[in-house]
Amino acid sequence: MLATLKDAGASADTTTVGDPSLIPAQFLDEPHSGVASYLGADFADHINDAPVGVWTGPLESPYGWHLVLVTDRREGHIPTFDQVRD
Repeated sequence: MLATLKDAGASADTTTVGDPSLIPAQFLDEPHSGVASYLGADFADHINDAPVGVWTGPLESPYGWHLVLVTDRREGHIPTFDQVRD
């Protein structure tokens, strides 16, 4: 399955592969702590080291084994008061 996903890249149709899951299929703009709360700190640490744009895995979580595609990574920051005032 990993080879098939790697060949398809970011356009892979993940709705047709794998098993149903209790966790979201995608995490968008999720901080390390958010991923860790769903899948564990070790899993989140591996995500931090995963290359962008390449399917990797399998990675183990409490829910089983996962193939992962990191599509973007941004440096975390603490927003200013003006950014969160509202």
